[in-house]
Amino acid sequence: MDTWEKSIASKLDDMNHIKKHTETFVKSVQDAQIRDQTRFNISYQEMAEVEKKRESIMELMQFTLDQEMKRFNSSYNQIVEIFKVNFNKTLNEIIANQQKVSREMATRGDPIAFSAYRTSSQQLTSGTKVLFNKVWTNVGNGYKQATGIFTAPRAGLYHFTAVILSKSGKDFFLQLFHNMMATSGSWAVGDGYKTGTFDVVLSLEKGDVVYLAGSGYHVYSDGGQYLTFSGHSIQ
Repeated sequence: MDTWEKSIASKLDDMNHIKKHTETFVKSVQDAQIRDQTRFNISYQEMAEVEKKRESIMELMQFTLDQEMKRFNSSYNQIVEIFKVNFNKTLNEIIANQQKVSREMATRGDPIAFSAYRTSSQQLTSGTKVLFNKVWTNVGNGYKQATGIFTAPRAGLYHFTAVILSKSGKDFFLQLFHNMMATSGSWAVGDGYKTGTFDVVLSLEKGDVVYLAGSGYHVYSDGGQYLTFSGHSIQ
């Protein structure tokens, strides 16, 4: 009986020992799980903080970029505006200077002179102006090649001359006009080429015009430059 009781007691001790080992193992497993969960939670929080910082940095970069773009646009607009102002100022200064030079030229009596010619023939219809469309001299810019008209830059006395050549065997009659009034004429008839000339002195007001015109005639010229029209200020 004693032996049996000792055996039972020994088994109970073994069971208690096993139970303690089991509890210790379970406790260690639970502690490990708690540690792992704690580390996971910390890592997740750290990742969340990193993501939040990344978003903050991106927002700051975007804000900075927007501010720089606004400053650039503002600077660009200012540069363009300054360029426009300076360009307009320079252009106005050039125009004002040219006008001043023209006024001074007209006031101090600088010479005005032109000499124009034509290198091809021209058919004149009713009241057609002779177009001396090439120039040797145009001091004062009073003569316009496109129209054949001289416009007086200032009032004064002017001397005008012209040489006209007819087509072979053809007559012609041309007149020199002051504004719309005929002042002198040149008439030529007969065989061959005929030359007509003009030589007049006119008193002009500023803006008065002088030109040659005819109706129904043909004037001749070629590389010999036979058609000429000249004028200059006397005083």
